[in-house]
Amino acid sequence: MTGSTFEDRISRANEVLVKSKHRASRSPLWYQIQLGIARDAGWDHKRYRAVFEEATHRFPWYVPLYLWAANYLSPKWGGSYEAVDALARRTTELPLGADYSLYTRVYWHVTGGEELTFEPFQDSLASWPLMKAGFEGLMKRYPKSAWNLNAFAYFACRADDGSTYGALRARIGRNVMPNAWVSNHSTEVCDERLLGHT
Repeated sequence: MTGSTFEDRISRANEVLVKSKHRASRSPLWYQIQLGIARDAGWDHKRYRAVFEEATHRFPWYVPLYLWAANYLSPKWGGSYEAVDALARRTTELPLGADYSLYTRVYWHVTGGEELTFEPFQDSLASWPLMKAGFEGLMKRYPKSAWNLNAFAYFACRADDGSTYGALRARIGRNVMPNAWVSNHSTEVCDERLLGHT
């Protein structure tokens, strides 16, 4: 697919979306798609922010809006981690993210799109104490979530927080969810490095 063909398709998709706004924007999914198109079309920050502000004003509880915005603001799409951090910290002022859970989800999402060599607590402005608080908030909301528990332990490993990792790893036991980890920070690697297991 050539660049012009891609641009044409994005433009046509945007036209269809705009025409459907009056009816379809009653759903937050309309804004999520619009933010995706805006990213792919290379909208400038002012134009993108206007859509984001409208979306979060209407649907402040819809988490994907914040995650897509974080993606757009990341260096991968021409932004910066300063911009990502500003968004992440802003979420802590919202009822939805008052427990730092949305802060955590922003950095969790952005980290997932980076290379294996990316270190969130060195290569970005992510704060482990704030992410830890956010994961604790998520665990209070979803105490039976093995996925969140595995992700919490994974990030504790990334932060070299041995005591937190050890406690979480004991809770996980054999219920390891491989998709929550990456090869250079697998449970085997983390167990050996932080717990001395071989």
